[in-house]
Amino acid sequence: MTTNFITLLTDFGTSSYYVASMKGIILKINPDVIIVDISHSIESFNLISAAYVLNQSYKNFPKGTIHVIVVDPGVGTKRRPILIQTEDYYFIGPDNGVFTFILNENMDYKILELTNRKYMNKVISSTFHGRDIFAPVASHLSLIKKIEKFGPIIENPIKISLNLDDINREFQIMHIDKFGNLVTSLKGDVFKKNFKLDDEINIQITSVDKKLNYNIPFKEYYGEVPEKSLLLLIGSSEFLEIASNKGNAKKQMNLKGNELIKIVKS
Repeated sequence: MTTNFITLLTDFGTSSYYVASMKGIILKINPDVIIVDISHSIESFNLISAAYVLNQSYKNFPKGTIHVIVVDPGVGTKRRPILIQTEDYYFIGPDNGVFTFILNENMDYKILELTNRKYMNKVISSTFHGRDIFAPVASHLSLIKKIEKFGPIIENPIKISLNLDDINREFQIMHIDKFGNLVTSLKGDVFKKNFKLDDEINIQITSVDKKLNYNIPFKEYYGEVPEKSLLLLIGSSEFLEIASNKGNAKKQMNLKGNELIKIVKS
């Protein structure tokens, strides 16, 4: 695979120097590479959200694109820095679960632990592997395209446990978008096998300090309910979502995003 593209997905935000530092390192090694920002607004330390956003984004890029993910609450610990090669793409980041969907959906892949310091910064900070390991490795990879140079092949990567297809068990809120829509881990096709449009669904939401119940209609699009009314729909990512028409479901339901959801069948 050849590549001219490197993408960045982080929880760094845009108010600090972190993203610019990574881009500077990449361009210093390969001035001709094209850097694309997927997002730097992932909620701090939210591995599930990062895994979801990556999975919804990576396939839209040309084959050979290198995707760099830095949502890394374990930076400096014994967690492994890794490089994944699938049939069409490369992924670089921490071995902490952010690649869960990539590993589940791609049967043919190789994983390397990044150990060759020749392709890293000379000084490696214990708190900024995005700049000192992941960015330089990505840029060198865009030039040499030989993954075996970066370290040994490894097995047993970390995966996050998600309920994707059992409608009878609790499932997670994976991601909350800018509009306050709650993207759950339950696949839309699983939900549609059990319910039909216009059904009123009893949803139980639990966390450490609360248990809430809502009756929410299953609709095809937002405008089918009055403004500020809640609805269930299958979003563009093909997962079940809880949304509000021209409102903010997260705020209306007073949720943090770490709650569990269960469908209560009558």
